[in-house]
Amino acid sequence: PQNHAEVIRELVVPVIRDGLIVAILGVGNKSSDYDEEDIEIVSYFADMTWSIIQQKKLEEEMALQKRIDNELAGLSASLITQTNLVDISEKVLDTAKRLTKSRYGYVGSYEEKTGVLNCHTMTRDIWQECHIPDKSVVFEKCTGLFGWVLDNKEPLLLNDIKDDPRSTGTPEGHIDIRSFLGVPAMIGSTVVGQIALANPLDKFLNIDLKIVERIADIYSLAIQRQQYHDHLIEIESKKADELEK
Repeated sequence: PQNHAEVIRELVVPVIRDGLIVAILGVGNKSSDYDEEDIEIVSYFADMTWSIIQQKKLEEEMALQKRIDNELAGLSASLITQTNLVDISEKVLDTAKRLTKSRYGYVGSYEEKTGVLNCHTMTRDIWQECHIPDKSVVFEKCTGLFGWVLDNKEPLLLNDIKDDPRSTGTPEGHIDIRSFLGVPAMIGSTVVGQIALANPLDKFLNIDLKIVERIADIYSLAIQRQQYHDHLIEIESKKADELEK
């Protein structure tokens, strides 16, 4: 390009793994012509550099996995004694958004027999403005992307929802949704809830899906404990009524 340093000689070697070029290393402007020995030297440094990069990437992946495991272990431990679905859902959403770097999201329980989704917490604009008295929003008919997740009992990851036939769009005045990640919370073959996220900093990755699937499993167990707790309360209440009679 114009104003670029003048290149009079150049040597570029590829780094090949499994038959594919994964990187290149180039040098330039040797005072004399490059020869076979130069090719061997640059190729050696290219391979060595790529090995170091791969080792660093592996270390970063292991560190990330450790952080994820610690976050989810902490979430699971914090929910063991919780029986309030609003509090449970808030912690679940906070963890899911933080780990996937999502701006928006909601968490809700689902009654499969009636088709009612009760969103116990959701981002109205940004998370800082989500702390309002009434976070519970009830959807008696679930359509669009989040309805698809509930109906099909499968997760859904879309980085561009614009032309996807499963999307019904958003109402006028709604926040702009570009990317969507929805995961059903299951107890056996029954859907009991959903975690939905939107608009990450960059785009959703497969690791984000795996993270939210693990969080959904934790959420399912929390819902199951809450249902069992409510059932015990109901039994005790009936016993108290019978004793009063």
